[in-house]
Amino acid sequence: MSAVTDNKSHIAEAEPWRCSDLTSMALRAARWPLSMVTVLNHVIEPDVVATSACAYTLPDYPAVQSAIAVADAFTRGFAIPAFFLISGYLFVNGLQQLTATIYRDKLRRRVNTLLVPYLLWNAIALIVAIALTLPLLADYLPGRADYYYSVKSCIWGFVGIKPGNYWPHDGSLWFVRDLMIAVALMPLGYRLLRRCGALMMAVLALFWLWAYTYAPNSYAGFISPALMFFYGGAYLNMRRVDIGSLSRRALPYAAVAYVALAALCMALAEGYPRLTAMVHNINLVVFIVLAIGLSAWAVSRFTFRHLKFWASVSFFVYAAHVIIFYFYKPLVFSIIAPHTDVEVLLTLLAVYVSIGALLPLLYAALRRLCPAALAVLTGGRR
Repeated sequence: MSAVTDNKSHIAEAEPWRCSDLTSMALRAARWPLSMVTVLNHVIEPDVVATSACAYTLPDYPAVQSAIAVADAFTRGFAIPAFFLISGYLFVNGLQQLTATIYRDKLRRRVNTLLVPYLLWNAIALIVAIALTLPLLADYLPGRADYYYSVKSCIWGFVGIKPGNYWPHDGSLWFVRDLMIAVALMPLGYRLLRRCGALMMAVLALFWLWAYTYAPNSYAGFISPALMFFYGGAYLNMRRVDIGSLSRRALPYAAVAYVALAALCMALAEGYPRLTAMVHNINLVVFIVLAIGLSAWAVSRFTFRHLKFWASVSFFVYAAHVIIFYFYKPLVFSIIAPHTDVEVLLTLLAVYVSIGALLPLLYAALRRLCPAALAVLTGGRR
């Protein structure tokens, strides 16, 4: 009996495993909402919006401050770890072994899907930042962006890893940079996951919890979610966990826990910052279950004819929105010219809604007018 059991175990281990179609569709469907969560966090944040007429210090407005507190508790920092987990899960999906040949093939594809778009979008961000300093544009676009006065700073902005500044020129692409680092380390990570996966994930989880709680503004705070959730996603796939089906079954419990933990974060935020950070980290994991579970429920109930379009446009929105914000937020504030507390909050919501509409329209126009250039910018995502 033991020999038969061992033989079956060996056969099961040798057979490649793929997640279900439900999970595959759910992970694709989750990308657009997660991108819009990121956009929301960059709209509702403690920022100063400077126009030609005045400067709006957003935290000075009580309604905006309340909105920031809600965003901090319910969405801040949640979307990118979910992207890391999805990327790691799909990286090893269907693999029997990560051989040198397979890894080289995957690495070549990541050059087109990650490295080339990363370089191009950072170049666009740098060009826009410099252009906004020119008198011709400065007269019409009241925005601002970080301007790099030396060749060294311009080059360094493509890396974005230096003391005190861990953002590339296109700030949102720190995700792509750290994802490429996680992919580069995958041969070692894959071996460790196979030999001592539980121990490796425990170490990465402790590192992530420490970094997110005690050193959120250090580079450890950036790289820790990349390592924790990318390899966490890979580990779940290697353990043959169908995360779409599992998250859908856990959806009611995740929804209740998510709201309760977010409310607890809001209650603790004023006097207990460290405890708030710990609860927030726990809720981040709950959020990922909730997001994937909702996507799995949606694709199982409804027919999404344009799912591929929305999955592909999500990267475009994610990469473009920070560059657009260099001038778009101040432009909208200049046009509306809000005065009261509520008007400022409604103006921010107008920025968010209009970005959610305009960038997909721009993507659709580019796909019709110059599909080849758009394919390069989005890494072939169509």
